[in-house]
Amino acid sequence: MALIELKVENIKNSENQSEAYGLILAERNGERIMPIMIGWSEARSLVLAMNRVTTRRPTPHDLFVQLSNTCGCDLLHVLIHKHEDGIFYSMLKMITPEGNHFEIDSRTSDAVTIALLNKVPIYVESEIFDTISYVNPKYEPEFDTPSSALFEENPVPNEDFVQQQLSEMTDLELESLLEGAIESEDFELASKIHEEKGKRGGLF
Repeated sequence: MALIELKVENIKNSENQSEAYGLILAERNGERIMPIMIGWSEARSLVLAMNRVTTRRPTPHDLFVQLSNTCGCDLLHVLIHKHEDGIFYSMLKMITPEGNHFEIDSRTSDAVTIALLNKVPIYVESEIFDTISYVNPKYEPEFDTPSSALFEENPVPNEDFVQQQLSEMTDLELESLLEGAIESEDFELASKIHEEKGKRGGLF
């Protein structure tokens, strides 16, 4: 069974459904991505885990991490092993202090969140990824025609403009903006802030 390692690329607002978000998983050493539809609470949990934000009270994912640590069980990695009728199935690969391996069935959003908290790899079976994934548009080559610039009112894409603004902010300004993004449920902006902080070497 061939596995492909993934990373959390982004969390985007869904254009088709309200209160729905897209968890974008990308192959760690490649150009393909795989979207997974998630809800508001799942998106919030992922953003908190991505940015190492500590809530006033432990979340269910924090409780799982604390419980497994207390019992001496380690999370080795997360595996997305099945895709059926539009639903992704995942499992947590665990090991006991005695060296015994066991698996825990999990929702994919929960599995990814716990993987982020534990800083462990996220894998998907290659057969699933080859079927669902596609090349990330930002990696596709752009071909400009001589006339294309004449019809382009703003030569800087909006997404690039946002990234440029974030890159010019201080760490303190980013933290403040992150709090506001999470509070206002703008998880897509929070994901971009996470990306910028990662470029500065401040995040996993």
